[in-house]
Amino acid sequence: MKIKPQILLVFVLLMGFLGGNLLNPSETIGCDAPTSLKVEKITQTTAWLQWNRVEGGKYYELQMAKGNDNFSSSMVISGNRYPLTLTDGEMYRFRVRALCSDVVNEMTERSSWTNLSWNNSGNHCPAPISLVASNVTSRTAIVTWKTSYNAARYLVNYRVVGEPNYKTIYTSRQMAMLSDLNSNSRYEVQVSSLCENNQRSAVAVYYFQTQNNGHLTCVTPTNLRFTDIRSFSFTSTWDAVVGASGYEVWYRVNYVGEWKSIITNENKVTIQNLLSNIPYSIKVRTLCNETGDLSLWSNEYVTTSGNAETPSNCLAPFNINVQLYGMNAGTISWYGTTGATKYEVLLSMDGKNFAIAATSPYSFANLPNLMAGRYWVKVRSICGDNASNDSPIVQFRTGLNKELNGEMNSEVSVYPNPAKGSAFISLPSNENVKVTLVDAQGRNVLTQNISSTSNEINLSSLTSGIYMVNLSGETIQQTTKLVVE
Repeated sequence: MKIKPQILLVFVLLMGFLGGNLLNPSETIGCDAPTSLKVEKITQTTAWLQWNRVEGGKYYELQMAKGNDNFSSSMVISGNRYPLTLTDGEMYRFRVRALCSDVVNEMTERSSWTNLSWNNSGNHCPAPISLVASNVTSRTAIVTWKTSYNAARYLVNYRVVGEPNYKTIYTSRQMAMLSDLNSNSRYEVQVSSLCENNQRSAVAVYYFQTQNNGHLTCVTPTNLRFTDIRSFSFTSTWDAVVGASGYEVWYRVNYVGEWKSIITNENKVTIQNLLSNIPYSIKVRTLCNETGDLSLWSNEYVTTSGNAETPSNCLAPFNINVQLYGMNAGTISWYGTTGATKYEVLLSMDGKNFAIAATSPYSFANLPNLMAGRYWVKVRSICGDNASNDSPIVQFRTGLNKELNGEMNSEVSVYPNPAKGSAFISLPSNENVKVTLVDAQGRNVLTQNISSTSNEINLSSLTSGIYMVNLSGETIQQTTKLVVE
């Protein structure tokens, strides 16, 4: 006897109910889980997370976590790929599931999760970072560094500054013991990673001074502190070192770009022409006599340019970016700050009255179920019981086919995002604007002047990754993030 499909379906549902196990809605409508979850286009700082599309899948819910952290924040996207900003050598966990309904809410039909654990040691061979010499005596020193887990071993070359030949050490650990050193001498150390397939990284360089009969010839500055913190400058002071002929100060945007150097004869320095509301790293060493002997570097400290009343241990987020998905949902991301335990996202529909729309332990948060219209958004850091100042306000608009992302009272848009080959920048009116693209290492990789309401930027010379687009004109001062495929 042939059973009609309709009767069979009723029978299956009834048996599930009588057995106490009501069928999962995603199983009844065939909302399959995504497959082939993988990480592609890997660099030291960026990559793409990608998976196969699901038939009937309208959106995808993505969660990610570092190391053994719990999954605690979701984002809903319409495509089957997502750009990642990475920490070299960090372990990540991802999971994604399909949403098989046009409207995203609690009743949305969801597939099961597809999981992936992945270590960013990829197919690159990064140079060591954070070199430091410790336990320095007149004859020995220990040099340590950090790098990805990708290196099989390390090549260490060292010499007295000015001598022609290096001594060489190979080690499988992220440290090396240097022995038979000359007393009261300045040494140069070069360390590079040796990876699979005979790959060798770039060289990291570090300098240190050996002791003279058990006493350092040049004392390291201590008690580094900050005063007069303004929007584009700050002053740093430290305890004076007896016998110092001067001091060398290095500073840079925190963890980004190359160090800039200042020489001063006083135990203080004022650093100017900074980016507003951005954390900066700074370290100092002593110049001890006219022959150029140098102390070890002081500990590296972080301050910020901005409001002087901002607590130094709770800095405001910066580089706020809104990426829209579909017509009524998006993800807001930002650069996190040291000491923050979580972040609060505040949303407004009039630019004046803000309310907390999301709380996230990560430097991103999902903005689902937005009505069509204009929004204003800002973020603040939460450091224990303290809250930072609010970030700059960013304005965006839902219900459009392209992203509109910019500072408050700006109608500048950069699209498409992600872009491949070229991108377009639209201005509210004809104005001379300088466009500068900065890569993840803080280097200016492209500069172009634009002046019309619609402008094309050629990206063919750039490698895949995440770039900051800085626009500077008479009435326009804006920074936004652009992903180049």
